[in-house]
Amino acid sequence: MGLDLNVFARLWQATDKLVVSKSLREVQSQRTRLIPSLDAAALKQLKLSAQKDLSIAGPTLASSFLAQGLIDEVAVTYAPVAVGGGTPLFKNLPSDLKLQLLEQRTFRSGAVFVRYRVNADGAAATTGPGGSA
Repeated sequence: MGLDLNVFARLWQATDKLVVSKSLREVQSQRTRLIPSLDAAALKQLKLSAQKDLSIAGPTLASSFLAQGLIDEVAVTYAPVAVGGGTPLFKNLPSDLKLQLLEQRTFRSGAVFVRYRVNADGAAATTGPGGSA
């Protein structure tokens, strides 16, 4: 199952995007709006008014909202590349956060996509790649 970058590019260009950044002054992508911050109340409003699912990319903002219980699902694509640093994807999360595996796909490149439901009810976690949830 190969990833078609042209399909991805068309989907990305057709998607409304909200970039949260204190350092950027402008964005170049079409259908993109720049805001300096996004707090929990603003995210809740976005969720209520959204016509489609929302997606949050970037470990800092996503971890913050995940820790606050505002994220319904987590989707991660693991690339077969080892890096020696960077911002952890899951940082400062509650120790009792449970994830239930919904989907997994492996690509010819060796990349692995996984999608989890965040369980607010404390149901048992499903282990993912590497044996941890």
